[in-house]
Parts: sequence; C-alpha cells; structure tokens
Amino acid sequence: MLKKISISFILVFIAAFPLFAKENVLETRCGWFHNPSPANITLYDRDGEWIFSVQGGYQLKEDWEWPKFKPSEWVNTNVNYGYGCICMNAVVNHKDRKVISIQTLKAKPLKSCQKDPALKKWKSFLQ
Repeated sequence: MLKKISISFILVFIAAFPLFAKENVLETRCGWFHNPSPANITLYDRDGEWIFSVQGGYQLKEDWEWPKFKPSEWVNTNVNYGYGCICMNAVVNHKDRKVISIQTLKAKPLKSCQKDPALKKWKSFLQ
C-alpha cells in the first residue's frame, strides 16, 4: 500500500513539476528597450511588454547594468531618454509581465529591431 502511495506521489510530482519549474527559467528576449522618462523602463518583444521599472511602482530588486549603447544605437526622444534595441538573458514573470532578474543585457543595432516583423507593432509606443 505504501509503495502505491509513493509511486502515485512521484507521478503527480513529475507531472506537476513543469508548472513550478518555469518560474525561474532564464530566457533570451530581444526587442525595443524603452526608457521614455525617469524610472520608466520596458522591453517590447514579440510576446509583449516586459517591465523593468515604473516610476513610483515596480522596481527590479537587484542592481543591473544599463546596456552599453553606441550613439548610433540609441534614439533620444526626451532629452537623454529614448529607446534602443537589446537582447537580454533574464528571468521574467509571465503573469505580471515583469523582469525579475537579469543576467545580461546587450545593445544591438537598431536595424535588428527595425527589420523584425514581430516588433513593428511596437514602433508607435517608442515616440
């Protein structure tokens, strides 16, 4: 009897494990890195909007290094604020659409995002 319960428990655990494991998986996401004003930072990629921080609201708990954009890779829209194209390796919360932790952020040429058909829908958000 105990053996049957143990086997049942193991099978349930194995079946449910993917539901819990996805929470802290490092993902590569590429898209528009948008910083329109102080403390408002978002990534727009093929799957949607991912929040780094919101002024007066959510903030990444850990320190992270700003991507190193060349002048030709950053578009100023409001003094020093603006947008660029990046790829990041990060843990994100799919339910809340928030960036939880960042391993790497790498600036990419603007053309990388401009040529990606999945990112064209976000262009109007970047002004």
